[in-house]
Amino acid sequence: MQNVHSTQARPPRRAGMLAMIAAVIALLLTSFLPASAQQPRSDWAPPSTVYIPETGHSLDQLFLDLWRGAGGAAAFGNPITAELTEAN
Repeated sequence: MQNVHSTQARPPRRAGMLAMIAAVIALLLTSFLPASAQQPRSDWAPPSTVYIPETGHSLDQLFLDLWRGAGGAAAFGNPITAELTEAN
């Protein structure tokens, strides 16, 4: 008697089952998170002072806003001195 099993490759069911299990777990986890963790805070603002560990200096307030707005480190590089203030 001949073997009647199909020689065609069956699509792997395990990958589809794992994807479905992962989706169910993700849905369950998000339903148990508090509402504050699910929605971004509207009172968040970027920091007004940023320390750059590569140079040991920081940027803050107006200089930081200008630096960020004009391209940041890609355009100007990192700060290499502290902020200078003139007497006049």
